[in-house]
Amino acid sequence: GTLRWCIKDSCTNIRYGDKIATIDGKSVVVDTGGTVLGRSKVAEGDTVEIGEMLVQLEACRHPALYAGMCVACGAKPGGHNRTALTISAGHTLQLSKEEASSSASVRRSGLHDSRKIALVLDLDHTLVHCIASKDPSVNTSSEELASLFQFTLGNEGNPTSGNQHLHIAKFRPHLKAFLEKMHQMCELYIYTAGTRDYAKVIAKEMDGTGQYFAERIVSRSDLNDIEYKNKSLARILGSSAPMALIMDDNEDVWRGEQSENLLLVKPFVYFVGARDINNAPGTTETSQKRRADFSTLGDEVEKNDDQLLVLQTVIEK
Repeated sequence: GTLRWCIKDSCTNIRYGDKIATIDGKSVVVDTGGTVLGRSKVAEGDTVEIGEMLVQLEACRHPALYAGMCVACGAKPGGHNRTALTISAGHTLQLSKEEASSSASVRRSGLHDSRKIALVLDLDHTLVHCIASKDPSVNTSSEELASLFQFTLGNEGNPTSGNQHLHIAKFRPHLKAFLEKMHQMCELYIYTAGTRDYAKVIAKEMDGTGQYFAERIVSRSDLNDIEYKNKSLARILGSSAPMALIMDDNEDVWRGEQSENLLLVKPFVYFVGARDINNAPGTTETSQKRRADFSTLGDEVEKNDDQLLVLQTVIEK
């Protein structure tokens, strides 16, 4: 049949489903994407034989999938044996083994060049204690309310949904100075069992200008049921990077080798007896021992809690 090319001579990459030519008006569509290694020398308007090669491709290795689709070629190859990586605004890429290794290497190089480490911060009971304001066990005075952060979230953790619920939060003592200092030494991340909308509200209150976290947030909304119960540095950095530290009050959620990167924090419990909106404080025997001296309410906690100062000193060393 008579050939009509649909790609330019300079074409170096072809995506899944691209039409590369027509033969007697019928489309020739590729069933795989990849890099062009060579193409037929048949000229426009010449005749091609049945079975003749038009384009030689090196098949795409599908380095990263987004919503199941390869970002390089557009195919949907399946996401088995891949590493999940959360990027800006909670979007998730599924990386091949090779791409995950390459991504981790790039991240390590970036941290090395900036002379920083990655510091992954849990929210609830690590940096803040948050509850529903209607909790009957909480009786705060108007004077105490002035020191608390109040905000509303909808039923699904969406600030704009119709049915709003008031929440109150108390930030851990010395938080502002801690974040300011850590920002100079570390690339800061939030990794929380709370929803993304909850995390964004808390992050904005801690970091109004976005200079500390810059949307580097992993939340329950970004994970499936299994993933959200088991946190992973690979989700942030592409691997259990050696240039990372973790601050969390619960050691159970950091399994395997990455647990060696964990700085276990005494749970911050300001509203004693109140029901937590996301997760309870660390519950292992070790965690319970570490929180034993945080069993009083309000002012006593503020007077005695120097965890962030202690950890700042540890990280600085």
